[in-house]
Amino acid sequence: MKRFLIFLFFTSFILNGQNNTTLSNGDINYNKGLENLKVKKDSALYYFSKAATFYKTKNNSSNLAGALRKILEINYEFGYLIKAENQAFEALTIYKKLNKRKHQTYIYNTLGNIYKKKGNFKEALKYHTKALTIRKNELKHQSLTLASLNNIALVYQESGNYYKAIEFLNEALKFDSLRIKKPTKYAQLIDNKAYTLFLTDSLSNQILPLFNESLKIRTENNDIDGLTTNNIHLAEYYNKKKNLTKEFIHLKKAYEFAKKNNDYFFLLTILKKMSIVNPKNSATYFEEYQQINNLVINAEREVKNIAAKIEYETEQKEAENQQLKVETAQQTLQIEKEKTHKWLLGGGLGTSIITLFIFGYYYQKNKKQKLLIESLQKELHHRVKNNLSIIDTFIEVAKEEFTDKAFENKLTELQHRILSINQVHEHLHENKDLTTVNVKKYVSVLVTNIENSFANKHIKVIQQIPDSLTVATDKSFPLGLIMNEFLTNSYKYGFSNLEEGIIEITISNDKNKYFINLSDNGKGLPTNFDLNKTTTFGIRIMKLLSKQLNGTFDLKSDNGVHLTIKF
Repeated sequence: MKRFLIFLFFTSFILNGQNNTTLSNGDINYNKGLENLKVKKDSALYYFSKAATFYKTKNNSSNLAGALRKILEINYEFGYLIKAENQAFEALTIYKKLNKRKHQTYIYNTLGNIYKKKGNFKEALKYHTKALTIRKNELKHQSLTLASLNNIALVYQESGNYYKAIEFLNEALKFDSLRIKKPTKYAQLIDNKAYTLFLTDSLSNQILPLFNESLKIRTENNDIDGLTTNNIHLAEYYNKKKNLTKEFIHLKKAYEFAKKNNDYFFLLTILKKMSIVNPKNSATYFEEYQQINNLVINAEREVKNIAAKIEYETEQKEAENQQLKVETAQQTLQIEKEKTHKWLLGGGLGTSIITLFIFGYYYQKNKKQKLLIESLQKELHHRVKNNLSIIDTFIEVAKEEFTDKAFENKLTELQHRILSINQVHEHLHENKDLTTVNVKKYVSVLVTNIENSFANKHIKVIQQIPDSLTVATDKSFPLGLIMNEFLTNSYKYGFSNLEEGIIEITISNDKNKYFINLSDNGKGLPTNFDLNKTTTFGIRIMKLLSKQLNGTFDLKSDNGVHLTIKF
């Protein structure tokens, strides 16, 4: 019996060791990512991405979602919002399948923060409200409910709706025993309430006591993040009161906490303010500002380079897998051909059976070849899409090498053109039908990308496109580029910064004819404008693309710019 127990112990030990080895690659990389998270973001991104790749190959959905969360946090911090958004939706899909509602709440709140950073307050409120709905009134998840209420309040605060912000903060502060059970959360809420009251230009006598109470609680609980924010808010408060001494005291404290936390983004903001309040030492502050700013720029560049490297490695792996799929399919077809050849030589069955078999075989063969071709086409579109994304990343890195704003603007316009092509490939990769593109979906994505790039809330884009309207794939590329040029020109040149503007997109068809009408109600074209003599790059591109569509091009200026294309 004793020997048997010893045997069981060693067997269990060996098996557990084997299991740990199987899982260790992903876990080791994930832990390395955590180790580098505070000090070296680019290394952290690399290790989390390696962990995610490992978990994906092992179908370890839960750990994969966890790695994606860390990757999106890094991309969000450095302002790569489109990447963070994509990773958030990927993680959300996994958490929904696993029915992990707590994690869904986190992702919804993250998406809300991403859209808030983009300036899309409507979408931000939508996702924060979804997060709130999942956990509201569940006592054991009170922290998540409070986080969602606070996030909604901050969206309203940033959009200038201060009274609505205070309404949600007050709702959060109604929770019983909040001050005792969750002191740091309570401190955050009252600090945000005080700051919102301060932003209203209110003379409320609650403001300073709330700031001070929050500061006291955060000091007692050693809440470094909270203490940084709290002192920045108090510095702003004393700046308004013209008390420069107290303003500088709180800026100095905020600086110390931000430095302790390696929070470089906060440090840059604080050093700017300190140089204004204390001009005697402005040279010292400026020198440190430059050092930290260089660190941030280098970190951003490294993160971009790592992201490009990861995408390239993924692309190479996909290419290898695709080659393997093609070779396997060819071998399968060859084996099937040889089997059929042997069977026919064997004879022994009636003519009708042979005919039936041959018909069935060729039907199946054609079906397999059709599926293989469709699969290869989808892979091709996916690879083109990824290559365009890598080119976009390289352009983004190149932009940082130049200080000329005009050059940066030209590169950004080039990125928009690449993005409009990329959207077609993304659409085709996801679609069963590879020959056509849904016009409404395609244009909506292009419009959203342009809106987010210019972030001009005074301009509204109206789309009138039938839901079922499709266009042939080869026509969709020039069509998207024309849209991109027109929208970009309208945003850049059509309106002044604070002018209310409308851009209209109308697309319809009649049998095999398409009618495109693009217009804005802005400044219009210059009085001496001649369409046949223009050297404007954007208009030349649109004319050339219209020719590519074998279509007509009619550009007019009448209470704005109006473009009509028929093809």
